[in-house]
Amino acid sequence: MTGIYAMLLGLPIVVLHLLIARAVARTARRGFVTRPSTFVTLILAWLCFAVLGLTIPDRVDGVWHTIITGDTNGIIGMAIGISNPMGIIGVGMCVASLIFASLDARGPCPSEDDLYDESASLQP
Repeated sequence: MTGIYAMLLGLPIVVLHLLIARAVARTARRGFVTRPSTFVTLILAWLCFAVLGLTIPDRVDGVWHTIITGDTNGIIGMAIGISNPMGIIGVGMCVASLIFASLDARGPCPSEDDLYDESASLQP
């Protein structure tokens, strides 16, 4: 069961992190600054994945176990109920961090005044 989790959850998460790292490196290479929102969403994703890792169930000797609950029957359902949203929220936070990092790599947006000044200087 753990191998299935590693492939279905781990592989997309690793790919997202590689894309985020590439976008952050591109931002630094172009001389722009990575905004805090990129790192905050990534840290929040890591927290969600930590909770996911602690509450995701695994079958051992025919009995479901989690790191936090062990094989306690009454609480295992609650742990599974917590792990599903944590995985979904964690992946969503990684996607948000990737979007923020990609926007950071574009550089700061010019203000409306800068655009007006530029268009005025182009007109004869």
